[in-house]
Amino acid sequence: KELGQEGLFRIPGSAVRMRKAQATVDGGGDVEGTVHDNAGLLKAFLRELPEPLLTFRLYESFLAAFREGDETKRERYLLLVCLDLPEPHLHTASYFFRMCHDLCQQEGNKMTNNTLASVLSPNVLRPAVDPNQTVTS
Repeated sequence: KELGQEGLFRIPGSAVRMRKAQATVDGGGDVEGTVHDNAGLLKAFLRELPEPLLTFRLYESFLAAFREGDETKRERYLLLVCLDLPEPHLHTASYFFRMCHDLCQQEGNKMTNNTLASVLSPNVLRPAVDPNQTVTS
């Protein structure tokens, strides 16, 4: 039922409730709040992982797979790259992407696969940043 909420992962939860829920979770408690608060907490958890779910090491491989024009080849390439993930990442990614698939199948859901991917991808796939690198204009 909650996966059918409009704007899930797009509409932000309450920052105050999310901070409180984060403290509760960090203390071993159960999450309370709206479905948007919980979705925001999940996004924050994924975004704040020291190593992204789809790992720094495989960043370029995932990008190359996503760029593959042929859908069948792209799916095979993505599966092969996923098999190179560390086991905990693979299991978490499998569960997470299954939930995303289920979300897109919900009646009344207005988010397409592409929309959901654009909202969530920065939280699970990012390049490693050299801390010594500076931005110049």
